[in-house]
Amino acid sequence: LPQLVSWHSLSFYIPSLSDLVNGGHYNGYIPYIRYISGMAYEHASIFVLLNAYFLIKIFQTHLNRYFISYFLTLMLVFTFHGGGAIVLVVISILITINSLIFRKINFSILKKGLFCIVGASILGNLWMLSMIKYGIPQNFGAAAPIIDKLLGTTKNVQNLAKSGFETVSISQITDIHLTMIAMLFLGIITSFFTKNKFLNSSFLLITAGIFIIYFGPNMGLPLLTSQSRLTEYMFFAITILLSFWYYYLFYKPSFFILKKYAKIPVIIVSFSLFIIFSFAMPKWINTNRFWKNINEIEYTSISDIILKINKKNRPFTWTAISYVQEYAKVKNKAYHLNTQNFLLRYNPKNRYLKVPTSKIYIFVENFPNPYKGMNEWYYRWRSEIQSNLKSWIAIYNINHDNIKIYFKTKTITVYEIDNKEYIDYLKKGKK
Repeated sequence: LPQLVSWHSLSFYIPSLSDLVNGGHYNGYIPYIRYISGMAYEHASIFVLLNAYFLIKIFQTHLNRYFISYFLTLMLVFTFHGGGAIVLVVISILITINSLIFRKINFSILKKGLFCIVGASILGNLWMLSMIKYGIPQNFGAAAPIIDKLLGTTKNVQNLAKSGFETVSISQITDIHLTMIAMLFLGIITSFFTKNKFLNSSFLLITAGIFIIYFGPNMGLPLLTSQSRLTEYMFFAITILLSFWYYYLFYKPSFFILKKYAKIPVIIVSFSLFIIFSFAMPKWINTNRFWKNINEIEYTSISDIILKINKKNRPFTWTAISYVQEYAKVKNKAYHLNTQNFLLRYNPKNRYLKVPTSKIYIFVENFPNPYKGMNEWYYRWRSEIQSNLKSWIAIYNINHDNIKIYFKTKTITVYEIDNKEYIDYLKKGKK
């Protein structure tokens, strides 16, 4: 076990050489999932980079319009997800120190800046007033494990009580990572010999700040934010780093040598590199991990089946009986009833299945999906529920002749019930 050093409620550990160059996290696929899902943390991350840019421009120009932009972007970071502010704190400290080195800061800027920070923090965090009624959240999760530690939230206490150990989270550092770290150090040194010393060095310090947070636990520092959430920031950091070297190794020399004739070659090379990287980079969709993640919550064939059902039937003439994942797919097209609720409400021996649509599609998992959900009671006994659903269908089939298998794959079976008899019964009752 690593040697732990405690300071107040924080814990540091003395890393070994193997900790510095080895690890186990593989998080490259996570931003893809979270960005296309429109997660709040990812919205906040977009404004983190903008906020850092406006902070640099404040020190460089002292213009009020950049203070306003800084205030608004910081407020948006807090509004969408305060976890983004943890990354922003480290980046902002480095940029501020850089402004001191280049004598870009004065009392007036400091006063305006603090006003922006306090104002944005208050307005962006008004949602925290809900804690007065509901109390402190049980956990802040992967976005801010450091806050869980500082506040001693329920989740943090439970994890510690369950394992008896404080966990150490280290990242995988490959030769590519080591190369990028070397490029960063060399870039910062190079920036001091460029025309825009402060601007270039400050942009590279954004990359440095992200690297420090991401690889900090490898050096024994506390885990501020989970690496699974920092992966998208690593994308920003690498983009800034590569852009710096592209500018000074190719773009600027091209215009120096070719002068006004450099524009077309630069455009051709830039787009060629983009196309080459687009084809050369491994596609997540081609990995086993992609399909594993897709199937972790819902079997892949379900989306295709719902599309076929929707094409076959007029809107709101059919009902889907399944787990909640399918609700988003049938919304505004049909009705949806959760599997467990269906089993509790409807007796398979009754003459009529009192669901007011002419078609009913029941989704049965041949092999119950292992997904357990987050605190949803209807996931906890998924295997038992699927078994009960199969029994319900068997009993219904004995007592009725209007059910058939509509679609079947290795993972799911979809049953179609022709419910027109009940619809006709309802129509007669109205007459």
